Amino acid sequence: MANRVEVLAQQAMSSSDDDDDCIGSGTMKGPVAAPPPPPPPVEGQKTSQVVVAHKSANQVYLDLKNHKGVLLMLCLGLKSADGTRDLGDLSVEPYCSLHKRVAPNFKVNNPTMADEVIRRFHDLGLKKIPKPKNWKAQALKKWLIDNPIADETDIAWLMKQEEALFNAVKNQMNESDKQKEADAKTTNSPWKKKDDYLRMYIAAMHDKVRTALLKSGFTLTRMELDARNNEARPDLFFAALTDLYNDDDFIAKVEALPDLHEDFQLEYEINTLDVPAPASEDHIKRKWNDCKAKLAKIVSRFERSGTGDGHMAEQDNELAEGETELRSGQRSSYIHDHLGEQPHLLYLWHLADKYDVLNHVIVRLSEDVAATGDEVATDTAKTQRKRKGNSAGEDDSATEFRRDISMAQKEQAYQTMVESYQRANEKLLDYKLDYARVERSGYSMEAQLYQEQIKVQEEIAADLKKRISDWNKKPKAQQKK
Repeated sequence: MANRVEVLAQQAMSSSDDDDDCIGSGTMKGPVAAPPPPPPPVEGQKTSQVVVAHKSANQVYLDLKNHKGVLLMLCLGLKSADGTRDLGDLSVEPYCSLHKRVAPNFKVNNPTMADEVIRRFHDLGLKKIPKPKNWKAQALKKWLIDNPIADETDIAWLMKQEEALFNAVKNQMNESDKQKEADAKTTNSPWKKKDDYLRMYIAAMHDKVRTALLKSGFTLTRMELDARNNEARPDLFFAALTDLYNDDDFIAKVEALPDLHEDFQLEYEINTLDVPAPASEDHIKRKWNDCKAKLAKIVSRFERSGTGDGHMAEQDNELAEGETELRSGQRSSYIHDHLGEQPHLLYLWHLADKYDVLNHVIVRLSEDVAATGDEVATDTAKTQRKRKGNSAGEDDSATEFRRDISMAQKEQAYQTMVESYQRANEKLLDYKLDYARVERSGYSMEAQLYQEQIKVQEEIAADLKKRISDWNKKPKAQQKK
């Protein structure tokens, strides 16, 4: 919400800039009254102040990079058109309710206010030269309120800009309040039945949600990190899981698995009426992480016992099918009730095996790079050696293993870049379609928002395209290094 407040405020002010008849992008339209000349120095008075040329409020704002705090500082001493608000006052709504991460963007430091004091001294033609260099913030603000800007053109421009900023922040705060009210209506009551958890497990294995789960372990690029708070980003795992869990149209079908546990004797369905829905995303996240941690302990306990699949000897491949199923049925004996482990965790384990996502669910290394029963970790006694007398065969094997791992990682990184580039182009097309729609409808502020999003997405796509092109230009031998 913090970033969105700043973006909407900036766009609202830019929009009012374009419609202004007096001052546009820093240029005047029509005749404007010349500012009064600076007063002559008082006879016999020594001063080190330099007489500066007149600057409009718009020019000051542009020189300081359109900082919203500067705009509010320039408004100090002015009142709104209806006379009910003191402009630039951060102690009133909606400014006083800004998030602590956003509030500093609406304030200025003492040196900036001191410069404004000197500027107004010359513009207003005052006689007593102030020395604001060592003034406190309260004294600087009081002087600016007592000596407001007097130029009518500047006042008209400031009032219009402040009104646009005020409305943008107020609207965003209202949306935030509505969202908080909606979140408060969600049911975050304790989950006491196994069906509450089973619905979450089954929803997590849905195609869309499972895809988000698999992508949750990918390393994001710099561009993707910068856009992670963008509204148009793809749903993250917990957001997708929460949406599906609360979806009335989603029916979770529980399989009949009597060999897994006696709780799964019959097949049945779970809908939203059977669980405490809707649930908030934070509630779902806490429940999922808790179940994930417990399942990781159960799986680890099962593997260490010698009956786990990861510890089957090579000759066990010839076991009969019934004996393999018996091993799977033994999983329930590794649940410890005194640790809060419930039988429904076995169903999550079953689904994770079924869809081959167990490593992503409990977050452990893949068997391709981890030590397993089939491919035992390297015997350290054989690899430990003195500096001399090394076996060439063993050294070559270790080098080849490291090269294979490095190549696999690079291929995965390249594939991730290609997928990110495809997603960026899809987003760009969606933004352009939305921009064309709102432009035809005459919504100027929405159109500006989509223009900014199109610009950002074009930069992301161009960066990814360049990186892919640079990779493809490398010789095959160099790509493998």
